[in-house]
Amino acid sequence: MLALGLVNEIKRLLETRDLSQRQIAKRLGTSRGTVSDVAKGRRRTHTKNANADLSVFSNESELARCPGCGGKVYMPCLRCRICSLKQQQRATRRVEPQPKKDSHKEQRRAQKELSSHG
Repeated sequence: MLALGLVNEIKRLLETRDLSQRQIAKRLGTSRGTVSDVAKGRRRTHTKNANADLSVFSNESELARCPGCGGKVYMPCLRCRICSLKQQQRATRRVEPQPKKDSHKEQRRAQKELSSHG
């Protein structure tokens, strides 16, 4: 299910007929299939988020050039915000090195050495 604000923005952009479904999907950070489903009335909205803050999709502001990605978007640019959050998540992840597993041949050699010394 999609947030009501996202569905409404997709519908609004579809009605203007200025952008293709692919361009709408890229602008809003969703898939072209999702835009197509909204256009055909196949996607439902989240009822929990019906009263959520929809100021991101307000029609009051005009399209502006995003300084981050260069796209013509309603500010703030959601794509840049999401990319920034993903970079922060990657930076905070700690990858611990995995111990190297011995191959079967190395294990057999070690067993033979132990048995020959004992």
